[in-house]
Amino acid sequence: MVLCEMKGRGWWSAVAVVVGIAAAAAISWESLPTPVDCNPTYSGNTPLGTVIAFSSPTEQSVGTDHWYNFTIASVSPPSPLQDLKFGVQTSSGQPVSADPDWAAHMLDHGGSTIGIYTIYGPTAGNWSAGGSLPLTSQDTFSLLTIPTNLRNDTLRVADVGSYADGCPFSELLTVSIP
Repeated sequence: MVLCEMKGRGWWSAVAVVVGIAAAAAISWESLPTPVDCNPTYSGNTPLGTVIAFSSPTEQSVGTDHWYNFTIASVSPPSPLQDLKFGVQTSSGQPVSADPDWAAHMLDHGGSTIGIYTIYGPTAGNWSAGGSLPLTSQDTFSLLTIPTNLRNDTLRVADVGSYADGCPFSELLTVSIP
């Protein structure tokens, strides 16, 4: 059964169409992303690799205001602040609910605010400022809790992002609050 019979120069048009479709398909195929082998090598201070390490936290209290400062001892590779999520849990593992008066900031090594983390309310878990900035060693996560004293609780930090090669990573860190 012949659906279409081409005579004369018409069959060259059909060949040109087929060649054009094949060329377009080849160009589209070539522009597809190349798969990445997601078996990255890790750096850090443990065999599994640690993306972020914190120094022991410091606490300052004045009345019902409690400041907890967590300095970044090392970070590799640098993560944007928006990859970090914070929370607090009790020593028995129960979540500590943030209060409306809590505040969280990322400070650079000179003490200037470089990021503001929303820890309470409908936008909790997001950076309202500075989210695209990189986390670097000697930055400090500063958490103000009013009126809650977090002594003997634990800061939980989730770092979820991707390496430069596109491979995903996630890490959950806990930092004891003395």
